[in-house]
Amino acid sequence: MEDNKNMSAERSLEIIRESIEKSQKDVTRSTARSMLISGLATIVMSALIGIICVCTKSGTAHLLWFLMPIVIWIGLRWQNRNSVPTPKNYVGMLVGKVWKVFAIVVLTLFACQILWLFFCVRIVNDIQSLETVHLLSTQLILLLMGCAIATTGYVLRSSWLKWCGFICAIGGYLLESYDVPFQFLAHHTSYQTAGFSNAWMPCVIVALFAFVGLVLPGLTLKGKE
Repeated sequence: MEDNKNMSAERSLEIIRESIEKSQKDVTRSTARSMLISGLATIVMSALIGIICVCTKSGTAHLLWFLMPIVIWIGLRWQNRNSVPTPKNYVGMLVGKVWKVFAIVVLTLFACQILWLFFCVRIVNDIQSLETVHLLSTQLILLLMGCAIATTGYVLRSSWLKWCGFICAIGGYLLESYDVPFQFLAHHTSYQTAGFSNAWMPCVIVALFAFVGLVLPGLTLKGKE
């Protein structure tokens, strides 16, 4: 009788373990698709905004970043159109909430900066205000995105995801904080060219770290399916 109880307890633990492993695999598969779609959408949007900034010699095209959640949502809906719905689980909800917090913070921050620009436009030069807002947004967005990626890596127990998140958060923040692109261009070209790069250089940096922090981990996770 006692042996049967032990076997039953062992079987229960095995079922729980298998259920957790299946949940992690399902969430990993879903996360891989989401990261690929988000990364590719970010790169395409960065290229589009950068081209518009170069052609118009203005930074107002950065307002198009508000369309990113819609673009990513449409991309995910299209990607999952033929997917079999899977039941919700704790791991999936946890990963979803991590990225929901990231989206809310970033969009709120960006909206507050646009409002600040609107109120300061009569006091500060328009172009200088736009440059300041975008430089600040870029480093904070990369920092928050890297933290979200690293946290997702810890939840899914993915070392590759954790390292990509750290590189994105620390590398992107330091690159922008010390104004490395501006200093490089100012040294090799002119201060005027370097100053104009403040309109489009954030797009290049965001695209670079979107590839490192979203596309590469997405491809890695997809390869493990």
